[in-house]
Amino acid sequence: MIHATAIVHPKAKLDSTVRVGPYTVIDEGVKIGPHCLIGPHVYLTGLTCIGAHNQFHAGCVIGDAL
Repeated sequence: MIHATAIVHPKAKLDSTVRVGPYTVIDEGVKIGPHCLIGPHVYLTGLTCIGAHNQFHAGCVIGDAL
């Protein structure tokens, strides 16, 4: 389930069991495994590969290079 306000790049690879919260942004190079929960206002970017059964809470940023 992907919230209507989330922005998911068409080339991002999400397992069909992934749940994506409101106002989340998922960029092109991201892969997310089964049974993950992506909370609201999360930003997943870069070449990021996430395994199964992970949770990302409100406001986190994963994969951003400094």
